[in-house]
Amino acid sequence: MGAATLLLASAKEPEIKAVVSDSAYATIVPLIERDLSRYRVAVIGTVPWVFGPSAIVMARLLYGIDYFAVRPVNSVASVAPRPLYLIHGARDEYIPVLNFDQLRAAATSAPKAQVTTWLVPKARHAQGYKVAGREYVSRVVAFFDAALGSDRSQTGAAG
Repeated sequence: MGAATLLLASAKEPEIKAVVSDSAYATIVPLIERDLSRYRVAVIGTVPWVFGPSAIVMARLLYGIDYFAVRPVNSVASVAPRPLYLIHGARDEYIPVLNFDQLRAAATSAPKAQVTTWLVPKARHAQGYKVAGREYVSRVVAFFDAALGSDRSQTGAAG
């Protein structure tokens, strides 16, 4: 949920100068509904589970959580004109690649959008670094160097 949270926050906080988002969802409700459906089948079996679909509504009534408002796809365009790097695993089954496609389309629709994308081959959910290691680090560092400058004088490196 961190990547989606970062997209939501950076859309509202101009002090965030560049964003790398790895494995973000476009909207959370379909994912919750999918997981509730899996829970129903695994735990309850064939018995009708009328409380599952209302769980999202109950979360709002009881705790003030509006899952219908948790939609990074609606706010990702507001990151522009700041640089944005969207990364996603090509084999992500937890957050399907469709979410990456929706975020990319929304982000690039903004005027002056600076969007870089990478669909990491063979990577599952949040496994881009594990699969691509050095390439992952190299791409992210290059993105931040281009977006923020490559001044490493603060790193403690000599000479």
